[in-house]
Amino acid sequence: MTQFAHSPHFITLLAAILNACDAHKITKNVIHENDNVLTFTSYDESYSIDCGKDQKIHILGAGKASAAMALAAEHVLGERIHGGIVAVKRGHCHALKKVMCLEAGHPIPDEESEDAGRRLYEYALHCDVNDIVICMLSGGASACAVYPFGDDDNGIHFTLEDKKLLSALLLASGASIDEINMVRKHFSRIK
Repeated sequence: MTQFAHSPHFITLLAAILNACDAHKITKNVIHENDNVLTFTSYDESYSIDCGKDQKIHILGAGKASAAMALAAEHVLGERIHGGIVAVKRGHCHALKKVMCLEAGHPIPDEESEDAGRRLYEYALHCDVNDIVICMLSGGASACAVYPFGDDDNGIHFTLEDKKLLSALLLASGASIDEINMVRKHFSRIK
């Protein structure tokens, strides 16, 4: 294994894998804007939105790669972006011009995760029905942005401390990420 790890083939393969996983590069290749038409292209599929030059575009996201994706969107869309928020694991922020980057806890959510979840929720509520909201979600979103149910949600009260305990127990259980997320979504306003 050590010999293989130092071979030029291994280095080339590793570089290709990392390049293929670059969230900024992937997002930049997916989003296109031309003559007020916003197009999202991925592999063999394409989706276009005809948007007027004054139509607001917002970026909302969470997860370890959401700031890199938001940066790519800023590069492609520039001044077309009205604003937005992304919540990332500490140390994963990028210098964004239009989108606010919030750092939060991962893999266990913390107070900053709850603040980020609340801010994302409130931002989305204030978007107009005619605005375009682009959601950028990546791995870690469930920890970086949490907004547990409170007293005003049909009598259900689930605190951040409850969410932390649930996350720790689920992570320690050996459950798959799909199984963990299946449970998490029942205890959050934003999943």
